[in-house]
Amino acid sequence: MSNRLKTEGSPYLQMHGENPVDWYPWGDEAFAAAREQDKPMLISIGYSACHWCHVIASESFSDPDLAAVANRFFISVKVDREEHPAVDAVYMNACQLITGRGGWPLNVFATPEGKPFFAFTYLPKDRLTELLAYMAMSWHQDRSGCVRAAETVTEQLEKYSHATYPARPRAKLWDNCYQRLAASYDRAWGGFGPAPKFPTPQNLLFLLEYHRYTGDPAALEMAEHTLRQMYRGGIFDHIGGGFCRYSTDEKWLVPHFEKMLYDNALMLYVCAEAYGLDPPPGLKNFDCPPWIPRFLSGARKIPRSGFWDVGWSMGRGLEHGTENQGRRARDGEPGTEKQGRRAGSGGKAEAEGGRRGEQNRVPGLRGAGM
Repeated sequence: MSNRLKTEGSPYLQMHGENPVDWYPWGDEAFAAAREQDKPMLISIGYSACHWCHVIASESFSDPDLAAVANRFFISVKVDREEHPAVDAVYMNACQLITGRGGWPLNVFATPEGKPFFAFTYLPKDRLTELLAYMAMSWHQDRSGCVRAAETVTEQLEKYSHATYPARPRAKLWDNCYQRLAASYDRAWGGFGPAPKFPTPQNLLFLLEYHRYTGDPAALEMAEHTLRQMYRGGIFDHIGGGFCRYSTDEKWLVPHFEKMLYDNALMLYVCAEAYGLDPPPGLKNFDCPPWIPRFLSGARKIPRSGFWDVGWSMGRGLEHGTENQGRRARDGEPGTEKQGRRAGSGGKAEAEGGRRGEQNRVPGLRGAGM
């Protein structure tokens, strides 16, 4: 059985073309159907190289029982974030506002106008089926509460999109950011917070910049120690070069086998900045930088063009077998929120919009950066 996605140009959307879920592509047709049928929307956003996007597609969106609930109570919309990056950005901001975290697959329940009132990332099939039924009941029994939550989220998104900031942060803000990083710093293995651990080049760049302007040696040590530990671990590809997207353990040993262009471009920048501040012996035997451009100019280079934006693997090797048994159902996409809360109860790569240029917007969120 095919749905509307079968004829879409996006490989990610085509992947869902045989789902029993009655998917709509992002566009006016979906919003018109939601208004006419007076149903809330289930907006699901992902991309073709996302491991957990493939998992939820095969185990959940291919399930007839789950699809029956989704088709009866929701207008389901599938979005390729690489076709609609602006749409993805708005709903990711909403997810982070609602849950405190984000990631992909990104799933949002929204009003027929597209205003989000609940968000979550990966959930296993049984929990997702239960959530669909619960949210359908919530919309039926407490629609006004869902709408109020959606209005609250929309108001916050609009404030965020219109906020202005000084060209250079004040010293107090710099100090506060430094203290928060220092509090979450792993002194043994480097990095910040518990597993799963991401390279977070923006944190390292901040620490290097903070050291440059304050002279604080601890900031430099945090950045350098993290770089050394990542380079020694499995998150760095010692054969092909480049950093994987994250490590599934605190020691940077077992990687998630996906390499992102933007991560490696920023990590090359971090390495160059670190060398400029403290060349060897501070980074003795740290020959990581030459391997990053080797990785970029090798496997990622497109002849007579630019670079592929991502490399990934759906294999179930060490990453999914040794360290990650049971992690999938517990954590979903590592580093993302395991489930969302309704707001109010707590706390190919162009932006042109694919073949539907006018649809790279959220009708109900016109003031939220759209």
